[in-house]
Amino acid sequence: MLTIQSLAASTLTWALLVVQPSQVTADYTVTTAAGTTLLGAWEGWGTSLCWWANVFGDREDIADALFTLNDAVTLDGATSPIPALGMTIVRYNVGGSSNNVVDDSGTEVAMSASDKMPAFKFMESFWLDWMSKDPTSTSWDWSVDAKQRAMLDLATKRDVDVLEAFSNSPPWWMTNNHATAGGDNGDKDNLQDWNHDEFVLYLSAVVSKAKTSWGINFTYVEPFNEPMSTWWTFPGGQEGCHFEVDTQNDVLVQLRTQLDTLGLQDVAISASDENSPSLALATLTSMSTNTDVMNAIGKVNTHGYDGLSPYRGEDREPLKALVAQSSKKLWDSEYGESDATGLSLAESIGLDINQMGVSAFVYWQALDSGAWGLIQSNPGDSWIGTPNPKYYVMAQYSRHIRPGMAILSTDDVKTVMAYDAAAKLLVLVTVNTGDAQTITFDLASFTRVAGPITAWTTETSGSEAEDSNWIPHIIEFDGTSSTLACVLLMTQPSHVIADYTVKADSATTLLDSWEGWGTSLAWWANAFGNRADIADSLFTLKESVTVEGVAPAVPALGMNIVRYNVGGSGNNVIDDGGTEVAMSVSKNMPATSPKYIDTFWLNWASNDSTSTSWNWKADANQRAMLDLATKRDVDIVEAFSNAPPWWMTNNHATAGGADGKKDNLQSWNHGQFALYLATVVSQAKTSWGIDIKYVEPFNEPMSMWWTFPGGQEGCHFEVNSQKDVLLKLRAKLDALGLKDVVVATSDENTPPLALSTLTTMSKDANVMASFGKVNTHGYAGLSPYRGPDRGPLKDLVKKSGKTLWDSEYGEKDATGLSMAESIALDINEMGVSAFVYWQALDGGGWGLLQSVIGDKAISAPNLKYYVMAQYSRHIRPGMAILSSDDAKSVMAYDATAKLLVLVTVNTGVAQKVTFDLASFKAVKGPISAWTTEANSTDGALYKSSTIKASGTSFDAAFPASSVMTFEIQGVE
Repeated sequence: MLTIQSLAASTLTWALLVVQPSQVTADYTVTTAAGTTLLGAWEGWGTSLCWWANVFGDREDIADALFTLNDAVTLDGATSPIPALGMTIVRYNVGGSSNNVVDDSGTEVAMSASDKMPAFKFMESFWLDWMSKDPTSTSWDWSVDAKQRAMLDLATKRDVDVLEAFSNSPPWWMTNNHATAGGDNGDKDNLQDWNHDEFVLYLSAVVSKAKTSWGINFTYVEPFNEPMSTWWTFPGGQEGCHFEVDTQNDVLVQLRTQLDTLGLQDVAISASDENSPSLALATLTSMSTNTDVMNAIGKVNTHGYDGLSPYRGEDREPLKALVAQSSKKLWDSEYGESDATGLSLAESIGLDINQMGVSAFVYWQALDSGAWGLIQSNPGDSWIGTPNPKYYVMAQYSRHIRPGMAILSTDDVKTVMAYDAAAKLLVLVTVNTGDAQTITFDLASFTRVAGPITAWTTETSGSEAEDSNWIPHIIEFDGTSSTLACVLLMTQPSHVIADYTVKADSATTLLDSWEGWGTSLAWWANAFGNRADIADSLFTLKESVTVEGVAPAVPALGMNIVRYNVGGSGNNVIDDGGTEVAMSVSKNMPATSPKYIDTFWLNWASNDSTSTSWNWKADANQRAMLDLATKRDVDIVEAFSNAPPWWMTNNHATAGGADGKKDNLQSWNHGQFALYLATVVSQAKTSWGIDIKYVEPFNEPMSMWWTFPGGQEGCHFEVNSQKDVLLKLRAKLDALGLKDVVVATSDENTPPLALSTLTTMSKDANVMASFGKVNTHGYAGLSPYRGPDRGPLKDLVKKSGKTLWDSEYGEKDATGLSMAESIALDINEMGVSAFVYWQALDGGGWGLLQSVIGDKAISAPNLKYYVMAQYSRHIRPGMAILSSDDAKSVMAYDATAKLLVLVTVNTGVAQKVTFDLASFKAVKGPISAWTTEANSTDGALYKSSTIKASGTSFDAAFPASSVMTFEIQGVE
């Protein structure tokens, strides 16, 4: 018997040498039937190449990380190596887009391009027009799609030996609306009826070309991608095409014939890559009545989603049964989600293998933004960050359960067991999504267990779990026994403190008056500016708000601060003495992007804000949300700029300068930029009825990543330029009668950068007198800041007589635990008087509410929404912040109401915490508590309860990975 102490929120792998499979059980005991083989041979693990390979296709380091079994691979720019994943499958996307123009008897025909589809999702078609079917003619261009083909080549020169070609959309000229980014109606076919045969010829020709010219042998080809989904509507954000089942049937039969004609009988056809197992079951059920169609198909593909969430429905087993009855293979050919921890991924793998019987698992985007990627990346900016914990979770499976292994049965859906009969090697991978626990694996049904046993652990809970991403262990046991008796004791990381006491210090006030909680309006309000339901959820204290498209109803956050982004972009053309001058538009920030924020000042012809040089109708959506917010609970508004108006910059662009290390604001326009900001603040007061309290001219000004063509507005300012702008801004505000408006600076990316900039400025008395508030962001690049400079920054700000905000914070941890730790550090160590979350609505784990802003889509609240509620609903403006001896607890006090509020984050295992309030004169109670659990199977999102005080202390039972708030009445 094998007994394991499993860490909270962890994934563990065991590799055991055994003889003749038999059975396994757990402590909860995991029981396996060695005589029951779920799958004779595992095919492998993989990823799609689109869209990340369209940017990073020539990166050998990435290919090494994904497609080898190297023990350590160091990505370019990284400081630490990572274990390679050993993937053996790639899916190559056969594109449908092109920017050529076809001469159709004197009429020019071109693709209808979607302004919502960024360049990296534009997958080039090899077949350019309908003039010739001959792949050697000029109607075909085999030089396109170079980057994705380069990664395909790198992958097959490593460990990849299973290749699938798939299509998201036919070539644009075959579609009804001449577009690849969706049809005019998402409910109807977009492939023209007369082009079914052309589409199958295209796919077959690509597979043939790969074999004869690229040296690539495709195993499978899939003509569809979520074909029965109804969201493929132009202008979409990616290639997509709706196919009714009858149309799919016709395409599949013709594709089989065309492949055979080209001598590609060994290439199997897959279908239909529906969004969910339920849709896959419905489509396959319809197809199963047609013998010709079923003969054409060799493999069934399903995606592992339910919309954008992991599928947790009941149709895995019925789909498995129908696929088995049809004698086909089954893949989860696309899976992804916003859980950076990898726990959702691990649960899905367990369900897919044990319940659905898949023979391969393909992760969608190995490199993607926020929590979606195994490795964090913004392909649009050609930027790669660090691996998410889910990278290491994937490694648990992909490095150990290898192609050719048999999958055996267990009674535990969260455990996957694989066996290599030739090597006599047994592999178990188990995910624990709850508290730390001991699991017993009973291997008595195996005839012999010889050992040794090696275990690997990935712990995903808590901000310091990165220290436990990939930990190997050796387990010792008595190999002479027919059963295995051994224990692996894995101690919790040092940051976890069990059963400890938090002592309040009522005599020490960290902050006299808390200013509040808030969010920036850029960029989400540029898409959702008229949504009163969103405003209710963010900017009121309503107990329950139903946001359209979001379930369940949520408690409102009660934010009272918004940061309004004063834009700099414009599509106007300036006549400069006969020469037309226009903004240089970044391909990564087109005019329809929500990140494109309109400027009010159109040109340099006039400073008069009532002239035609100014357009006060611009930026309607963001101003609409600003109005909704101030009509609710928002009473602090800060205006800020990401970039000056485009015509004031050296390269006439807002999405970065030609050199990210140099100023991009023209030196002669410092005064004009200051005038612009001051005029917007004045217009808000006189025309919009909005009093802006603070104005900030910069955003991460000393960072060097503001290089054109960037994905958002951004501008580098050297400190001397910042100083000049600050002086001019103060003067312009005063001249417009806005002496009560406070200037803030400088919104640097990190507290160390903020400290450096402020240190330089502090030598100039005039500059220091021009501003009243210091802003810092809470990042270290794109990660939460965890360095030592919070205290020194606090000291310098206090010495300067200023207030201090964390004016922008965000990260990919959807659980909210990283955010909770950051809030506590910012308040206790840095002394901030306000905390502003960056994008309340954003993709993956970044948003409080999950949203694809470019598509104006909102899905579900992340757990961090409820974590934010723990702080923002209870620690209210005007409260004093008191001291305690616990860096993870925030304590606020309302002297008038005699109300004490404590919010504590627990990033470790379940534990009891005692709160010692003896420093107060009286603690009468009652005590109300609210709990948000990261690992709760019961969905304790924002659960209320009551706690009984014992004199001047009380105890609280914290679940693992949780945040709790306590409101104690009658405290003096």
